Amino acid sequence: MNTITGKENIKLQDIPEAKINVKDDKVFIDKREYELVIDYRNAFQVDAFQDRYTKLLQKYHYIVGDWGHEQLRLKGFYQEKTKNVDPLTKINTLEDYLKEYCAFGCAYFVLKSVEEPLPFKEDKVKYQKNQQSRRKSSYKPKQAVKPKHKKHDFVIRKGQDR
Repeated sequence: MNTITGKENIKLQDIPEAKINVKDDKVFIDKREYELVIDYRNAFQVDAFQDRYTKLLQKYHYIVGDWGHEQLRLKGFYQEKTKNVDPLTKINTLEDYLKEYCAFGCAYFVLKSVEEPLPFKEDKVKYQKNQQSRRKSSYKPKQAVKPKHKKHDFVIRKGQDR
């Protein structure tokens, strides 16, 4: 299991990806400001949000969280005027998303980014390691060799008793 050694063992999953602060209806994720637009049935819980948040969500204009089976699920949406994205990921489809993918009447919240979203950047270290491991691998599957067909491998003769 991935852990950090030191005075105590800490699981890597337990390290939050972002520092989250809340002040009134403002949510600050790594000093980026979001506005809590909808908090249906008091769905927004800071601790649960911090556990589930991933930096992949910073590229969206909206972050929607919904509760099902006592677990928080997060999904990002773009604003309606965003070009070159799947229409199902635009915020005007939120109601359809809630009806289709969420439990009926579930608690949910919507955070709106006050600033322009940031593009997601993968860590260069991880990318370089993946590239190096691909280069080292020289495995190529062998081409299937087609057998040469012989007309007769054996002969079956009938009617001869010994």
